[in-house]
Amino acid sequence: MIGWTGTASHAITLSNIVEGVTEHGYSNHLARLYTHIGESRGFTDGDSPRTPLPQHDLACDYMVSNFTAWGYDTWLDPFEFDVNFTYDNDSNSYHYADCNNVVATKWGSGGTNVFLLIAHYDSVDSGHRNVTMGPGADDGASGVAAQLTIAEAIKDYVFKDTIVFVACDAEEKDYQGSIYFRNNHVTENPAETNATTFLKSAIRACVNLDTIAYDDTNNVPQVVIGTLSGWNPVVTAVSSAMSKYTELTPRFKTGYDSSDHISFANIGIDSIHVIEYDFSDYWGDGFTPNPNYHSDFDAIDAPNYLKFDYAAEVTKGIAGALCEYATPIPPATLMETVGSNAVTVSWICAPNVDYRLYGACNLASNDWTFIQDIPATGMVTELRVELDLACVTQTMFKVIGE
Repeated sequence: MIGWTGTASHAITLSNIVEGVTEHGYSNHLARLYTHIGESRGFTDGDSPRTPLPQHDLACDYMVSNFTAWGYDTWLDPFEFDVNFTYDNDSNSYHYADCNNVVATKWGSGGTNVFLLIAHYDSVDSGHRNVTMGPGADDGASGVAAQLTIAEAIKDYVFKDTIVFVACDAEEKDYQGSIYFRNNHVTENPAETNATTFLKSAIRACVNLDTIAYDDTNNVPQVVIGTLSGWNPVVTAVSSAMSKYTELTPRFKTGYDSSDHISFANIGIDSIHVIEYDFSDYWGDGFTPNPNYHSDFDAIDAPNYLKFDYAAEVTKGIAGALCEYATPIPPATLMETVGSNAVTVSWICAPNVDYRLYGACNLASNDWTFIQDIPATGMVTELRVELDLACVTQTMFKVIGE
């Protein structure tokens, strides 16, 4: 006889994960992304081909080394492109080469959903008006620092669904990196999916972080959750997480058409753009917008500029939303008791997680035999599986959450 029961238990919260996002951790990553005055993650500005400046590739290396060390499936996504700019008197077309998106995947355990967290790591450069060496600390290293901080905070947790971090290149060149990733790594054909190509219908949300580290302290701390056009369910999920995990007030606005989220919104994926409230005077409240946007002083060491506590709060909210979406699976600590007629295996389960129970006679052979599926309960509960002693042959057990 095999059976299982459940009883109410203490809730498993996400607070321990979200609390892993700290102001110190965030500012440390931002400082290591070559965000000081005189630094740049842009491209050369001469004749074609235009190629990355040295600190562009050093920042890329920093991301790859960290994602890899934390156990993510990490890879570079190389591309090149032609683009025409009209800056001042220059209206020529240029070829850009040696570009790379950085992709890091935390594969889910049993789930089929995919969640994209994107940001861009290139900065404006001397090919832009009024810029000599744009450090791009806020635009857009602030979003990449959030990606790294979240990835570090969740690295030791298992999730039901898959989380993909994409640090896009060439956002400042008309979103070329996100367009390339979308065109080459998102498919509508299930037969084309693999370790680097994701099914469009499985992508439940795309969250774009761009310019999230400036806050005018004269205003109540707020964060904008914007879309290209209209409302979508991701707005509600992230707004709720901001209210739950931070002291920030979320504000919704549509019509945000100037960042990497539009590459995914344009093909029907629910996408949002998370941005500092004080980026620009969209609201008519009379505040002073970001004074260093697209300038040589968008830098971590510009006096009285970036607010790391604010950026860390935004990052906490995104971490909370991402974890709620992907569903962390806590380790199942098994308790085994033997009665006169049955052996009982019990553990605390996570909500919305299916489990599979296995048994073995000895660990040396690593020969685990499937015993039973236990479907998701929709709540935190203590599960008990009773195995008839007259039938069971195994002496050791394990469960795997899916």
